[in-house]
Amino acid sequence: MSGLSGLAEFLEDLHSRWQPHPGQIPIGRALFYEGCKNIFTEAGKNFGKTELSCYCTWRWAFEHPGSENYIIEPYSIQAKEILWAGKRIQTFGNPDLVESANDTEMRIRFKNGSFIKLLGSDNEVALQGIKPQGLIVYDEIKDIKKSAINLMEPNRAAFGVPALFIGTPPEFHTYSVDLSNMAKKSQYWRYFHAPTSSNPHISKQWLKEKKEELISMNDEETWLRDYEAIFIKGGKRHIYPQAIKYKPRPKAELIPQSFKGISCLVIFDPAAASTFGVLFVLFDQYSRRSIVFDEIYEQDQSLMTVSRIWQRVFEILEPLKSKGLREIRYVYDEAETWFLNETEEKPQCKDIWLEPTKKALNDKEFGITLVREIFNKGMIEIAEECVKLLWEFQNYMKDENGRIPKKDDHLLDCVRYYCHAVGYSLEEVPKPKEAAPQTQIRGERLDVEMFLDSNSELEMDFASSYEEI
Repeated sequence: MSGLSGLAEFLEDLHSRWQPHPGQIPIGRALFYEGCKNIFTEAGKNFGKTELSCYCTWRWAFEHPGSENYIIEPYSIQAKEILWAGKRIQTFGNPDLVESANDTEMRIRFKNGSFIKLLGSDNEVALQGIKPQGLIVYDEIKDIKKSAINLMEPNRAAFGVPALFIGTPPEFHTYSVDLSNMAKKSQYWRYFHAPTSSNPHISKQWLKEKKEELISMNDEETWLRDYEAIFIKGGKRHIYPQAIKYKPRPKAELIPQSFKGISCLVIFDPAAASTFGVLFVLFDQYSRRSIVFDEIYEQDQSLMTVSRIWQRVFEILEPLKSKGLREIRYVYDEAETWFLNETEEKPQCKDIWLEPTKKALNDKEFGITLVREIFNKGMIEIAEECVKLLWEFQNYMKDENGRIPKKDDHLLDCVRYYCHAVGYSLEEVPKPKEAAPQTQIRGERLDVEMFLDSNSELEMDFASSYEEI
C-alpha cells in the first residue's frame, strides 16, 4: 500500500479494529496533522492510554516507512505483561503488515522497514545510544525514571522526532509534575487534560457511584487524581500537610539583627554512600522560635568527606559569627561513629564538641507529631534557600499500608533531632522586659556609677559624705 489511497485503506482497516474516542482525537490530531513534537496528556484511569499508545505507534510506523518507534513503560516486566505477553501490541493492526515479532527483543518489524520496540525505563543500558527516527511514547509517565528521559531526550533531538508523554497524575510531586507544568506554559508543548469521563465508553452512572463511594470514605483525593486527572498537592497520606501551603522567605529576611539570646544548632545526618545531610537552625531561647536558614544535601560521594563537609559548615557559619553569633552547638547521629572519630582527627575541629542525638530515647512518631505542632503554632520558619528540606517536607507521605517511609527523610531527621536537642515542649517562654535605662548606664568610676540620680535624697546624702571624706 502506498500513497493517499494506501493510507486511506490502512486507516480504514485500523479504525475497523480500534477507533479513537472523542477524548483521544485531539491528541492524535496534534501528533499526525499539526506536527506537534512534545505532547503531554494527563489522563484519568480507563481513559484508554495504552490503546492510544498502540494506535499512535502503529500509525506512525505505517505512515513513516523505515521509522524506529518506541513505547517506554516504567519497567521492562510491565511492558512485557501489559503489551507483549497477551499480544496486545502485535495484533493491534493488520498482521499482514508485520514481517516478524521478536519475543526476546519485544520488537515488531514491519514490511515497510519500520519497527516498534517495547522498553522499560529501568533498563537504562538499552536506552543508551539510541537515536530514534520515529515516535516515542512514554506510557504512565509518573513512574518513568527521570534518568531514562534524560538519556533519550538528546537522542530524540538528533532527528527532531515527536514524543507523547501520557499517564495519570502521581500521588506526590515527581518529575512528571514538572513536565506537566512546563507543557501547560510552553509554546513548544501541547497539553491535554483527559479525565476518565472524556471516554464515552465508561458508564456515567458507574463514575457517579465511584465518586460518591470515595468521598464517603473521605478519599476525595483519589477521585480527583485517578478519575479527574488532577494532581493534588497534599492529601491525607501526607505526613506534614502543613508544609504544603507554607511560603518560605529569603534567608536575608529571616536572619536577626542581634543574636542576643539566640543559639545556632548544626545538625548532622552523616552518610558515606547515600545522602549526607546537615541542617542549620537558629533557636531563640526566649520565644522558643526556630529559623532554619541553610542546609547541606550532598549526594556526590567524592564530596562527602568529613573535611569537605566541615569546610562547608564553617563557610555557612562565618557570616553569622562575624555579626555576633557566639553560641553554636553541633549535634550528630551517634549511629555513625565514623563521623565522630574522623572529626576528632581533624585539626580544624579541635575545639568542636559533638552532641549525640540520643535518638534511641526519642520515638519517631512522637517526633513527627512534635514537628507538626511546631508548624501549627507558627514556631518555625524555613528559608527558601533550604530547597531540599522543603522538598522532603512536601513529599513525605505514608505508603499504601499507612507506614512511615524510610527514604527521602535525611533533613527531616535533622529537624526531629533538633527538636529534641532544644527540649521542645511547645511552651513559649515570654521574653523578659527591658531593664530601666538608668540601670543600664555604667560609670567609669565608682562615685560616678553610684550617684547618677541627683534627685535621690539617699544618693545626695552619700554624695555629701563622700565629699567630706
